[in-house]
Amino acid sequence: MEILTSDKYLGSWSYSTYKEWADEAKQAGHKWWVDGIPVSANLHNFVLEIKAKRPQIRLRVDRRPACHIEIDFNNSYRVYNSVGITFPDTPDRSVGFVSHSDDTYQVQHDSITNEKYADYNDGYHIRKSKDIKKMVKVAMQYLKPLGFDKIMEDNERTLEHALASVRDPARSKLRSKLSVNTDDIATEIAHMIATGYVPTTPQFKEAIDVMASEGAELRRLRDYKPRTCFVWAKQNSLMYKYGDSSEPAVEVTNMNDVPEHIRDKLALLNIAEERSAIPDVGVRVSSSVFWIFV
Repeated sequence: MEILTSDKYLGSWSYSTYKEWADEAKQAGHKWWVDGIPVSANLHNFVLEIKAKRPQIRLRVDRRPACHIEIDFNNSYRVYNSVGITFPDTPDRSVGFVSHSDDTYQVQHDSITNEKYADYNDGYHIRKSKDIKKMVKVAMQYLKPLGFDKIMEDNERTLEHALASVRDPARSKLRSKLSVNTDDIATEIAHMIATGYVPTTPQFKEAIDVMASEGAELRRLRDYKPRTCFVWAKQNSLMYKYGDSSEPAVEVTNMNDVPEHIRDKLALLNIAEERSAIPDVGVRVSSSVFWIFV
């Protein structure tokens, strides 16, 4: 079995760490691999049965290899007994996990509720059984591609942070320039009464200069709340939906069918730093997910 190259690897663990573990398993002659990942024999069978029914799934390395296999009394290596499940349109996140542990096949998904456990316990979101056929059915029930609305919902917090990153510097600058101590205020008032108004304190002069040159834009950004559009670039299509729309997302397969004002801003965001908001343009959440400021 060939070890994954860095461009094919998916997982939250670093590629170098995965490769170190995989190299050890390969050198030890480990027999059971799925898509470049060394796994336990039972997990190998479980994953293959799932892939036979849903061949488009891909595997992610989001957990440590917790299954120890002894070579001899002094030597052992580790393989994975749990892998994340993802799909081609969302390779950057696992939709759930499949595992083999404590002699049971297991499926973990956020929508599973196991009342034997408290809701803060990992077991609360796990179904398990010694019956592999039963657990394959559970995997088919829960481990499905994510829909547009779920992707959009999961990224609403990123939108909030992006808008805050636009508003906060403006609010801070306005606050710093307009927060003047009482002695300076008293001095200015006295001066205003005595003469025509010409600032005498550096703080007032700086505040006036800032407000003259940047005041309108700072006030605009302080309360920035643009209309938004969520965009998901899938493998073979693109979906978008305006944040204030109750209509289903629009899906297109030709970029010419994307509204020009969205298309132009996507072109800018494709070369922008991830999660760094650009006023009046948007924020690039990842290589396939964007919020457009319409």
